[in-house]
Amino acid sequence: MKYIFALFIALITSSCFFGPVKELKYQIEDSFDEGESLAEPNKISNFAQTKSFEIIWKSQIESNPEHKTHLFHAKDTLFAISSSGNLSAFNVEDGLIKWSKSFNVEVSSGLSGNDSVVAFTSKDGYIYCVDFDGKLLWKSFFGRILSPPLVLDEFMVLRRDDNFFASLDILEGNTVWNYQAPSSSLTLDTQGKMIFSDGVIYSGLPNAKLIALEAATGFLIWEATISRPKGTSDIDKLNDITSQPVIDNSLIFVVSMNGDVACLDRKTSEVLWTRPLSSFVGITDHLDEVVVVHQTDSIYSLNKLTGKSNWRNGKLKGRLLTAGIIIDDFFITGDFEGYLHTIDVNTGVLVGRLLLESKEKILNNLTKNLDDSFYAINAKGLIYKLKLVDVDIPIENTETESNAENDDISEESTTLKLFDKLKEKILN
Repeated sequence: MKYIFALFIALITSSCFFGPVKELKYQIEDSFDEGESLAEPNKISNFAQTKSFEIIWKSQIESNPEHKTHLFHAKDTLFAISSSGNLSAFNVEDGLIKWSKSFNVEVSSGLSGNDSVVAFTSKDGYIYCVDFDGKLLWKSFFGRILSPPLVLDEFMVLRRDDNFFASLDILEGNTVWNYQAPSSSLTLDTQGKMIFSDGVIYSGLPNAKLIALEAATGFLIWEATISRPKGTSDIDKLNDITSQPVIDNSLIFVVSMNGDVACLDRKTSEVLWTRPLSSFVGITDHLDEVVVVHQTDSIYSLNKLTGKSNWRNGKLKGRLLTAGIIIDDFFITGDFEGYLHTIDVNTGVLVGRLLLESKEKILNNLTKNLDDSFYAINAKGLIYKLKLVDVDIPIENTETESNAENDDISEESTTLKLFDKLKEKILN
């Protein structure tokens, strides 16, 4: 035992062990809360801000706080649809309403479109295709749909709740092809968005599967499993992919809600790396890294080539964060109390914050413009157009944010603290 303990001391105090210990520290801390709602979300603390947001305009759409409102931006128009089927078009420059039309249906999935049409689905199983003037071009019955249509130039792809895929032409809604993917007896009432690149459609499935379909024909190119079931009960084994994959050239990144984040080769479906990290809202792409909002709302930056952590920020745990957007080198996310948060993606430091009025939950559909402005909408249907700005707000007695989770302590002191705990366990 003495020799084993001596070997352990040598390993844990060596510099090459700091990286793995840091990863272990992150996983241990988040694993205690994974799958559970934190009883006490982290409270907002003051800090010296260097970034904030300028509100360019705000507008309103009829909305029920118990339901969602969906956004889609194209050309000079922002479209928004409420859960009750009220579709409105806003001028992106000033937020004034161009037109509004009620379809008197319960909307089941998000709003999407291209440069000429927008599309949405209803809870009674219909898909609606509308032009930019609010005219209904056609509607077609398809069945229960939980993920937004993927609208391309000449056709759109739909995914039914039983993982039946079909392509419909945009002009009349006629079926071009269909494909039945594997279904599962137990899944969530949430499905991640599909993504299109280089003639291929990618979609996450239950049981942590990812498929690639040829967009023109619906032919299955490959299917991959990124994570194996955990636990013994059906609930424990539930491991859907509930977010949109991220593509970077030949790589595709995906995360399951109760398993792993993974990097795959898009051509061969080979899994290049995985690591235990669960997320419900998904992944955001940025240069050589991907940013993942963990189930507990800790935020991770992962190296694209290795999957190793660049940093982790756990200061917003339990705050029900949205999926993020990247503007310049800053990661922006919203929370359940109406706060927008800004994190420097180079360091993981929280550098900015803004409380939107009413303290209503910010919905999970932050939408970015080409000019780096973006849109946010809260549960009351207030739509904001914002841009990130520099600011210097001196606050007395501030709790200045430290370097992410290098967060309060260095790698070496983390190693020593972990060593002390393990040493105590061994001696006991």
